[in-house]
Amino acid sequence: MVQSLLGNAWSHVPTITLPPLPSLSIPSMPSLTIPSIISDTLSPLISGGVAAKISNEALNSLSHSTVTGATLSYLFYQKKGLKEVDISYNPNVSDEDIYTILKTLRINSPGVEHINFSGLDISDKRLIFLLRCFPDLKSLSLNDCLQLTDEGMEYFLYNKNSQCVCSVSGLKNVSEEMLVKVLLSLADPDSINLNNLSQLSPRALTDILQVYLKLSPDLTGFQATGTRLQEEHLEFLNKFEHLQTVNLSDCKHLTSSG
Repeated sequence: MVQSLLGNAWSHVPTITLPPLPSLSIPSMPSLTIPSIISDTLSPLISGGVAAKISNEALNSLSHSTVTGATLSYLFYQKKGLKEVDISYNPNVSDEDIYTILKTLRINSPGVEHINFSGLDISDKRLIFLLRCFPDLKSLSLNDCLQLTDEGMEYFLYNKNSQCVCSVSGLKNVSEEMLVKVLLSLADPDSINLNNLSQLSPRALTDILQVYLKLSPDLTGFQATGTRLQEEHLEFLNKFEHLQTVNLSDCKHLTSSG
């Protein structure tokens, strides 16, 4: 009887084809709810990965709810031709979910140019797979991806698109030596983001600033929250004549006079 009722309810849910989207951005959210589409009785079916019928209204409502990795995989299965993908800081997305999503994107959106996986539990293995799937990426955000180590970043260093701009703040398990190599390989950026890279020594910070001063004299933004920045580094910052935004909060080695 219950199965009959569920089947009947499901058959009356309209299927609406979503229009082409240039990008899909789904930030971190607390729980999956799609009340405008189906009842709470059917919601677990989506969480469990069963193919769901999702309307455009449901897609828009995701900014006020959370989705599981399985639901994201299905959304990416439905959408084709995406250029930008942002599923950053979603605690429900596992490393295995990332693998499924990447495989789907490789088929439906091979021309993806911008990916933001910041804050996800992406492993070195998945990062390598990502770079193999999308060799022409223009930007890749990996901030606060705590599972990444030197293995994944070394592959990135030697296999990324030469014009790809990557954001790598907060990578706690990547060595100072590898971080410096990656940071110095980035393509002529407009800004530097060193936030929470506390493993960078004062000497490494000096080397980075010296190189950027030569490569990017028109730098407009500099962020180094939670780093070991010292007052001597402020002299380098003063040489960037076009700086507009500077964030040096929680730099414990800086004094008030600095």
